Amino acid sequence: DRGSAWEEYGEGMSCALVREAVTAFNPTVFVCVDWTGSQALEVLRAHAFTPLSSPRIPEVFAGFCMFHALYSLSPDDAAFYRNAEARAMASASLSTVLSEIDKTSLAQLNPALPPPTVL
Repeated sequence: DRGSAWEEYGEGMSCALVREAVTAFNPTVFVCVDWTGSQALEVLRAHAFTPLSSPRIPEVFAGFCMFHALYSLSPDDAAFYRNAEARAMASASLSTVLSEIDKTSLAQLNPALPPPTVL
């Protein structure tokens, strides 16, 4: 969640060791769990090394928790999560969720995008 070390997790993707490991693994798809996974991939891609940028490796956004829909959020936290989850959906080739309720909730964040697939 927003109070965790998500920024440090994302920034950790910029270290040479991670880039070397990803290059050696040679992925054909990235599965990003929740908005934090998508944010980490964004940092990794921002460091623009060839295996991730040309051609672009597809991203699957796997939304396991709809943070923006949690109860008792402050307006600031709710806006933060709506933005983070909308960005994750926009950068992904495919978005997935675990329920119809989550599908509806996430789809409302950006109606221009295809709705998530329920697993």
